[in-house]
Amino acid sequence: MRNCVFFWLSVFALLLFSGCGKKSASPTDTPSQVASSAQRNSLSDEHLRGPVMRVTEKKYMAFDMEGVLDSLCFYATNQMDYTRSGWLSFCALTNDAGDTISVRKVTFDEKGNPIKNELFSAAGQCDNFSEYEVDARGFRVKETYHQGDSVVFTQNCRNDANGNVLEISVTQGSEQYTIHHTLNAAGLPVYVEWRSANAPAGEAYMSTRIEYDQRGNEINRTTFLNNRPVESNHTHFDDQGRLCKEVYHSDMPTHTLDIVSNYSDFDAQGNWTKQTTFRNGRMYYVIERKIEYYQ
Repeated sequence: MRNCVFFWLSVFALLLFSGCGKKSASPTDTPSQVASSAQRNSLSDEHLRGPVMRVTEKKYMAFDMEGVLDSLCFYATNQMDYTRSGWLSFCALTNDAGDTISVRKVTFDEKGNPIKNELFSAAGQCDNFSEYEVDARGFRVKETYHQGDSVVFTQNCRNDANGNVLEISVTQGSEQYTIHHTLNAAGLPVYVEWRSANAPAGEAYMSTRIEYDQRGNEINRTTFLNNRPVESNHTHFDDQGRLCKEVYHSDMPTHTLDIVSNYSDFDAQGNWTKQTTFRNGRMYYVIERKIEYYQ
């Protein structure tokens, strides 16, 4: 489900959103003022409201015996720092003893655009990093992802006049494929297709359909593999636009998975401070977070 370090992120989501590169505030309430994908940043992607400076999360794993919660065990702390323009700049994950597990650092150019994203191990070694290139307007046009001394993949973005991604061309080793984005009037992707360079023209092996509410918040996402639905994510917001629930379902040939996250205990800015997640009907973990804001 949510969050950059605590939860696994699929390659699909990485490729879908990594093309965005312009700074903005969070989406507004009126449909005519919905922020396009090019205008969004780390805060809006995480549904964080207000001038967030730092988020500190404490994660507790649940011991759920036969549907009855036995106990919660403190697992890790995650600290995330953000720039005034809303970009993630630093992320540190520590275990229950306070020892560092990993550190992520983001470097920016003189205009405040992210240009490098590095992940360091507990020993301080850079395990992998991404380098970004932006055009004169600050929109991301290329990403090169490195693992050690090797380039894992490169992706080049073709954007529209407003900087919204229309197509991403990916080279990963000897494989090449493209990701086509169909946008709505607000500049948000509503249909995404993955096409291999070796596939017949116009044939997609994977696709995703996305729906939004009037505020521009994503509420439904369904991914199809060879025209078969394999993943769905439904996101619920209350009348004030606050994130309150996410329901994820995976229906792969080898297994099914259901994850439900409930968000509660909102602060004055409307950001949740408690997340309770269930996996296949049993409590999985609890996250409590403290949010600090720029003055």
